[in-house]
Amino acid sequence: MADMLMSYISHRKDPVAGFEFSNEPNLFPFSNEMSAADARRLSPDQFSVDIQSVRSTVDSFAPKWKLLCCDVAYVPLFGEIWNFTGRFSSLNGLKYVDETTFHFYPLLSAAYNHSLPPSIDPFYADPTKVLDPLILDQVGYWADRFAAVSSDSSTVTVPPIVLGETASAVGGGQDGLSNRFADVFEYVDKIGQMTARGHKRLFRQTLCGSPGQYYALISHDLLPSPSYYATALLNQELFGGSSTPPDTTRNVYKVLRSDLTSPTSRAYCVCSIASNEVGIIFITLH
Repeated sequence: MADMLMSYISHRKDPVAGFEFSNEPNLFPFSNEMSAADARRLSPDQFSVDIQSVRSTVDSFAPKWKLLCCDVAYVPLFGEIWNFTGRFSSLNGLKYVDETTFHFYPLLSAAYNHSLPPSIDPFYADPTKVLDPLILDQVGYWADRFAAVSSDSSTVTVPPIVLGETASAVGGGQDGLSNRFADVFEYVDKIGQMTARGHKRLFRQTLCGSPGQYYALISHDLLPSPSYYATALLNQELFGGSSTPPDTTRNVYKVLRSDLTSPTSRAYCVCSIASNEVGIIFITLH
């Protein structure tokens, strides 16, 4: 099936951002839709073997296509839960990957709130919590943790790290938050935090959604969300309307996060070395 898809894309010469191998494999053992035996077979050891076959398949059609892996999920408070990344990295799995990815959502939507009443659940998605500095800073903490685990375990150079799936709330997003203006603060601050750490790409979940997917930038009835306009503004005003990441042959951007005294005030400076242009983002969470 993968061969057919790649052959079709190659024949049409369609642009490809990359092929991603797997989706949240560290959660397989906890899935109700997978037997324990199947979950054990899909181990980091097996992934380190399978990724070589995937690399060969991708390269057979177009060596320039990027291969991403493994999209491990980090969850609030518990992180990766078990060390899938460390084991995969120690087996040289990253040798065959162009970018290594992880997922993170800081809050839980109503669809995923099964443990505590919303009134006392510290991670239940609502506009008040999404503006809490402790909630906002989670993504940076787990990004650093993911980078450290990958680097400490790998015997090869760790490829660029990408936040491969994210939004303000997991489980389709939260109505009244993910599709409202409050979502913009979390989204823009997250972009700033990741870019300041040297990340070149970030994948928002999701571009266009079906009914019940409140985190979509464009709803199922084609209505743009506030975060859609924030994305368009950042791209046009700060990055010159480019649809591809800046590189050393064009504009090179430096993103610095200020060390402001108050955690509720944040500022990011975006500098284009090529054109000497500067953009500044101020975020006030009061």
